[in-house]
Amino acid sequence: MKVPVSLKVVALTLISTGFYTVVGQLVPQKEVHPPEVVEMSADMTTEEMVAQGREIFNGKGICATCHQIGGSGPARFPDLEGIATRAEGRVESLSGLDYLAQSLYEPNTYIVPGFVPGMPQIDKAPIGLTDDEIDSLPDLRPTVNFGTAPNQDGEFWPFLRDPETLARPWALPGTPGLEHRIGGLEKADGTGNISYDPENHHHMTELRAAKIDRIADTIPPVDVDHVDGARLLVLGWGSTYGPIRAAVRRSRADGNPVAVAHLRHLNPFPRNLGEVLRAYDRVLVPEMNSGQLRHLLRAEFLVDVHGYNRVKGLPFTTAELVEAIAHELKELA
Repeated sequence: MKVPVSLKVVALTLISTGFYTVVGQLVPQKEVHPPEVVEMSADMTTEEMVAQGREIFNGKGICATCHQIGGSGPARFPDLEGIATRAEGRVESLSGLDYLAQSLYEPNTYIVPGFVPGMPQIDKAPIGLTDDEIDSLPDLRPTVNFGTAPNQDGEFWPFLRDPETLARPWALPGTPGLEHRIGGLEKADGTGNISYDPENHHHMTELRAAKIDRIADTIPPVDVDHVDGARLLVLGWGSTYGPIRAAVRRSRADGNPVAVAHLRHLNPFPRNLGEVLRAYDRVLVPEMNSGQLRHLLRAEFLVDVHGYNRVKGLPFTTAELVEAIAHELKELA
């Protein structure tokens, strides 16, 4: 008896459906709950708001799914590094703040050249952030202290610094009454007049160094991906991010507890970097150079940082970094 083709199709469909149903039931299920709504309060500290905004950026807001910051992460949509500066003047009829707001609430009104539409409205499904949650996102507006009027007894002193940041006021070119000298010759503190005084030169040199050092107050601490039992920290910077992370994952899969971190700020270093380095028995810094960062870390923190250095014009491979990690762990054993 010949079985009709239609009956074979029905039988195959039923068997396939039953098979995948059974397989689906064998897969462990994870209970998923809707994200908690974030509520703002007047007594929240700046640190709490920053932490909350970062959590939304990487979590419920799913911003990190498509955006990268400073060349690290996905690149489906524009890199957000320096977005505050680029926002000014991006659309002629909008201020930088208005442009950023439009990009969140009406993301497809203006599309950055080289990209395609696709970002959902941030206050609508599937993201659905509340106004409070949007307010807690990092403030990307410029914080440059532009000079707009004389600031010292009817005069404009271009070197009258902010006591907290030591930053100088910037005078927009052409602003009446704010004319001042520029150039490479040393200037007097405060007035900005050319100065040949040795003591002033020494003072200004230390002042400039202190200004750079205070930038560390505004950058986040080093975020370490630590696992229990890790005695080795693999520290990277720049384009070594991908191969280092892959090598650490493979090393952990082989049963080796290894911690990993990636530096995004090199001058100044994050405030907690010294504490992080001293928390491990050994630090390995893979670099595609002769060890520049390794030398800086040793000089700054007096930690015996080990390097894995190659200058071949080629990126690191995961396999060679796995071997380098294994070598360091063998010496620690």
